[in-house]
Amino acid sequence: MGQIKKGDDYMNMSLSVSPEKYFDSRFDGQEKLFTEKFNGLKTQFDERFNSLENKFDERFNSLENKFDERLNSLEIKFDAIDKRSKWSTNLTFGVLGLLAAMVGTLLVMTSLHHF
Repeated sequence: MGQIKKGDDYMNMSLSVSPEKYFDSRFDGQEKLFTEKFNGLKTQFDERFNSLENKFDERFNSLENKFDERLNSLEIKFDAIDKRSKWSTNLTFGVLGLLAAMVGTLLVMTSLHHF
């Protein structure tokens, strides 16, 4: 005899197995294929998502480091300006105090000289 065709195989199977069991086994096979395909796609998605998340984290950390460096640089420049302004303010008040003392001395000397 010749080969059994696929259709004949199903026919022979349907005679020996109840339709419910036949369709349950077909459904189980399809469900298994779907689950395998879904799990494969989910794994690919997770890998891509994690890759993007890692790139985002790296970029964010890089920007955060640059921001901190610039902030520190500005703080150093501000402390330097602040020190210079305090020094110049102190110098200004010192010079004004010296001038006041000199003017006072001149006034006293002038007034004493007139007596």
